[in-house]
Amino acid sequence: MAVALAMACGQAVAGEEVYGVDKDLGVALEKSVAAVEKAAAVHGTCVSRYPSLDSCEESKKFSGYFQCVAIRANHKGSCANKPSDLDNLIKAANGLSGPAAKAFLAGGR
Repeated sequence: MAVALAMACGQAVAGEEVYGVDKDLGVALEKSVAAVEKAAAVHGTCVSRYPSLDSCEESKKFSGYFQCVAIRANHKGSCANKPSDLDNLIKAANGLSGPAAKAFLAGGR
């Protein structure tokens, strides 16, 4: 129980979730990257976690849309480097929506 509590507290301190939402999975990833980098700049911090296939899912709010989440750090000590393969992932996901995007997500996990 203490481990779970510590993990939950650690995640809460790490930063704020920032989303990118679009019908196109690649665009949702791009929007998430742009939004988290803008939020970090506005708050004078950095990106704690960039989006990945593991952080993307079908939107529960908007049918037919995908959402990808990234984390804006609460302080500069929680910075992450942009993954070197993120641009390639976005290119591969561009143009994918509906069943094709679902299959791409399932294959990446």
